[in-house]
Amino acid sequence: MINDATPALLAAENGHLEVLQLLLSEGADIFLKVKTGWLPIHLAAYNGHAKIVDLLIENGSDAMVRDDDGDTP
Repeated sequence: MINDATPALLAAENGHLEVLQLLLSEGADIFLKVKTGWLPIHLAAYNGHAKIVDLLIENGSDAMVRDDDGDTP
């Protein structure tokens, strides 16, 4: 678990699709980064949650966004 995580980050990290859908419908910010520069899309990709990655892309996330080390999801 990440200490500075938002609910959207946690939902993406843990593969909770329905939770993330609800958060997005309520205006969750999927562009807030944790200290490493990771966004929800990085966490979802790292943990193998393809449906979450798709949902994030559908909602404006960039599949090629780079973290603080220059890595993409």
